[in-house]
Amino acid sequence: MNREKLIRELIKVPPPIQPDLVQCAKGSSIRSSVQIWNDKNIKNTAHFVGFSTRADIPGSIRLYPDDCLKMFFIKGEGRRESQTLVVGANSTVTTMNVYPETEYFMFVPYSHLPLDLAVHPDELLNRQAEAKDVIASNSDFLKCIDEIGEEEDFEKKICILTRFAQNVTRPSYSPHLSEYCALAMCLSNERFMMHDIERFTGYSDRYCREEFKKSYGVSIKRYDRILRFQRVLRDWINIDGADPNYVIMKYGYYDQSHFIKEFKEFTESTPLQFKASINKHVLHPGH
Repeated sequence: MNREKLIRELIKVPPPIQPDLVQCAKGSSIRSSVQIWNDKNIKNTAHFVGFSTRADIPGSIRLYPDDCLKMFFIKGEGRRESQTLVVGANSTVTTMNVYPETEYFMFVPYSHLPLDLAVHPDELLNRQAEAKDVIASNSDFLKCIDEIGEEEDFEKKICILTRFAQNVTRPSYSPHLSEYCALAMCLSNERFMMHDIERFTGYSDRYCREEFKKSYGVSIKRYDRILRFQRVLRDWINIDGADPNYVIMKYGYYDQSHFIKEFKEFTESTPLQFKASINKHVLHPGH
């Protein structure tokens, strides 16, 4: 697949969804866009979301497994200072504090490996940290953060990140085998088998597994299961009624018991319990 076709296909990949995050936003305030942000990356697209939170939101929300690092630019109000929070990729359910009536801008790069961080990305797995604590001290990323904090317009914030793209990428970065593995799984509508990874990359099963775990902090199998969960989550929220057979057949679960077990592992609730807790008007940014 040539680079131009790769880019076209990658932009079509639905971004991960976080239903609790969407539910705490004022519906009319949500802005969303999936764009190319860094030509140096293999997975060079990112999901950008801007929104304002409601006054009646809970103090914290759940973040579900999504395989993606997220960066939240949180505008300060009153005595509270502006904050930039880096939320590592989730392999399990985690929680995140949210503020009422506050403006958020979220940046979700489809690959976080090239970012100029002071820590290895796998050290942020299922964790959160202030940007100043995890971004390299000499990085222009800090200037980028300051500019975004001062900007009000959603599209202009995206332009700032795009303009800083080369400066926020590690100088030593070069495309890595593990990114090709992740890309292969993202572009597939079906679950990937290891022989598919071998064919796509040209490297052995064992070598791919080892390099992937070093880069992402989770196994290829876990990463692929989370990708499937995100696809299932999108469909499960959208389909009418509560019949799981459509999802079971589409995503290759052995039976209903298998579907329920895996869904509960990733959400800490059964599919029916989860569906009952989700607002029918939850929006899916980018679609």
